[in-house]
Amino acid sequence: MNSRSVVGSKFVAVFVGLVVVFFVAASIAQANGFRNPPGGAAAAGTDGGKIAFIDDASAVSHNPANLTEIDQSAAMVSLTFIDGKAEFDSAFGPSAETDNGIIILPNVYAVFPGEEGSGLSYGVGITTPFGQSTTWEKDSFFKGIAPYFAEIQVIDVMPSVAVKITDDLSVGGGFDIYQSEINIRSIVPWSVALGLPLPDGSLRLEGDGVGYGGNVGVTWKVAENQRLAAAYHAGFSIDYDGNADLTGAPAGIGTVPKSDFDTQIDFPAMATIGYGIQLSEKVQVGVDVEWVEFSDYESLLVGLGANDIAGLFPAETPQDWDDIWTAGIAGSWQVSDELVLRASYKFLESPIPDDTHAPTLPDADKHLVAVGAGWNSGGHTLDVAFTHSIFDDRNVTDNQNPAYNGEYDLSSELLSVAYSVSF
Repeated sequence: MNSRSVVGSKFVAVFVGLVVVFFVAASIAQANGFRNPPGGAAAAGTDGGKIAFIDDASAVSHNPANLTEIDQSAAMVSLTFIDGKAEFDSAFGPSAETDNGIIILPNVYAVFPGEEGSGLSYGVGITTPFGQSTTWEKDSFFKGIAPYFAEIQVIDVMPSVAVKITDDLSVGGGFDIYQSEINIRSIVPWSVALGLPLPDGSLRLEGDGVGYGGNVGVTWKVAENQRLAAAYHAGFSIDYDGNADLTGAPAGIGTVPKSDFDTQIDFPAMATIGYGIQLSEKVQVGVDVEWVEFSDYESLLVGLGANDIAGLFPAETPQDWDDIWTAGIAGSWQVSDELVLRASYKFLESPIPDDTHAPTLPDADKHLVAVGAGWNSGGHTLDVAFTHSIFDDRNVTDNQNPAYNGEYDLSSELLSVAYSVSF
């Protein structure tokens, strides 16, 4: 067996092990629209300006062109721990708060350079780029007027390839294969729906679906110490099919305990442009500007099969989300051969307008401030990053559902940890 075959065998063994960790840890998180924080702690620590200089295995997600900067096979597993909370003060007086607990987001990456002189590099990622999870107390103010539990989980399998066209220009791209699950639980206040003194029931919706997309990236060294980069992820749709379980319905109204469930969600296209400069041998600075096409998410259609009873459950809910821009800046300081320090700032708009804002996904404009560090020794790298989210005030006054009007106070802290091994 030649040396490259040995390396390939080690690569497969390590990556399979990381995939096992991924599926054991898989979870979901509440974030900007449907989006989750970036995978990889180095990327989290430089989130405001990462795509020009990101050169670890997580480049598969952020800018696949930079895979050509990696000259050894490498594998990475990263975990992001999220502590998020939403508090609501109704315009009518009552209040409520979420009980989400700590959420864990896993991401796994691997990169494998091609034959020497080919200019090719290959990569793969298994990531959680989108998702949301919100849990309110069952007896909160939102009882019967909004789901008390709503979650979406999206897993993306991303095979990628990159090529160095010249010493100064690299391009890369890949496919995205998305697998997603949705789970919604609601209290059904039959007494309110039918105007009769009846006990509450429940509605549980579960479904899954698959979607497909693609991504491309380019990095151009415009000067010895400067880079321009761009990345694009195509939008995609997922059709969900599953089951609806309905309990407590009184006899004679035409409902059944179990029926089909289907819906569709449109996920956004994203385009990023970045500039990076090497200010000195040890200091880098990057700036990113991003556009996200959330406007494709115009409405949420829900089919309940045999329980599609006119007026009892809404078949369509307007969303009318807005396209958004994000912008940020980040820097890193190579303190020594082993230690690097990072810092970042990023501003994210919320795509959700006041009139369709809902407690299932409370959101607001926010500012992300991150600090991080990386330690490298003997082919092993440990990266950590801490991100504090500063949310703007969100006071909803003209919602399509007046019960959703009020003040939403949001908070979120993120801890990202990543381990990489090169061989």
